[in-house]
Amino acid sequence: MEKREINGVTLAYGLLTLFVSLWFLSLFGVYSLSEDFRCCGKTSDTELFIWSAVMAGVALMTLWEGVKHDRSMLIGFGSAFLGIELYTKYFEYFWDSMDKSLFFFILGVSLLVVIAEIHRFKIKKAHTE
Repeated sequence: MEKREINGVTLAYGLLTLFVSLWFLSLFGVYSLSEDFRCCGKTSDTELFIWSAVMAGVALMTLWEGVKHDRSMLIGFGSAFLGIELYTKYFEYFWDSMDKSLFFFILGVSLLVVIAEIHRFKIKKAHTE
């Protein structure tokens, strides 16, 4: 049987569906339809942590596969949704307890560090080619 690559659009749609679904699960958990979606406060923190860990693990595996096989789409999706998950948890845990100016200062500095590291990685990769 012949090995074939997945079409780029199909891969992008599949990755987007997977990561958005996992992101919603890490935010809300799994709710029963029998409760008519009146579920606020009924999901345990353990369940939400498990879904967050699953999403982070899938994002890291996607990122690793992208780096290993030099697939920029996998690198993009893995890093973007790992960042989305980390920043979502940052908002969730520190929004109420931290001064807003300090909150956004830390958020901005962390984004600048991430962007600088990505830029440094791309320059290093360009010099090795």
